[in-house]
Amino acid sequence: MSKQITIDAILNEDLFELLGLEGLSDPEKEELLTAMNDTIQARLFLSITEELSPADRTIMDGLNGEELAKFLESREINVFDRLVEEAVKYRLELATIFQATTGQVPVQPPVQSPAA
Repeated sequence: MSKQITIDAILNEDLFELLGLEGLSDPEKEELLTAMNDTIQARLFLSITEELSPADRTIMDGLNGEELAKFLESREINVFDRLVEEAVKYRLELATIFQATTGQVPVQPPVQSPAA
């Protein structure tokens, strides 16, 4: 019988258990986490740069560290919230792929309310 993976599980369960990968060795888990982190960071960067003007992108390219954080804040971009959003979306995608390959019932993403 198929088991549905819930949004709560996606957010709170150990990712390796959720995906049935608890048998991986520690080095394999570390490698997978590094690859996932790289993917999330790339998505975060793309998400942020897509909404900036070309002039803002040019300015952003010349900044690093605290300057970049202040610049993004001045553009009302909350990097932490965006990072969490990208991480949750990625976990949901991974869970959906896992479900498709294991025959589990697909989880439905939460309905997002329109921005106020």
